[in-house]
Amino acid sequence: MKNPELSNTVYELQERSRIYCSQLTEDSRLAAERIQSLESEAETLISKKKEQTIRQYDQMVRNKQQELSRHLKEISLRNGQASDGIKRKYESEKIEILKMEKDKVRYDILAFVACNFP
Repeated sequence: MKNPELSNTVYELQERSRIYCSQLTEDSRLAAERIQSLESEAETLISKKKEQTIRQYDQMVRNKQQELSRHLKEISLRNGQASDGIKRKYESEKIEILKMEKDKVRYDILAFVACNFP
């Protein structure tokens, strides 16, 4: 090869190398942008999933609280009914005791009258 041909070939190779390096640099820049975009999308998806999980957990907690509230109301109602039953029984026994005491007083009065006023 002659010197000008060699210079031309070297120049072409240098130009191709420069274009190739330039293309690699551009590809790297685009890849970095794509990576950044994917990272951002991933963060967004993770954030949305986290929010959804929190909402589901909050709903589960509210449902459990409602269930416990209903259960406590049922227990309270049963306790109230049992308490009312005990009060009625107590009142009934109290009335019965008062009747017996009244009858005893009548009997004692009749016995007193019978003994003192023949």
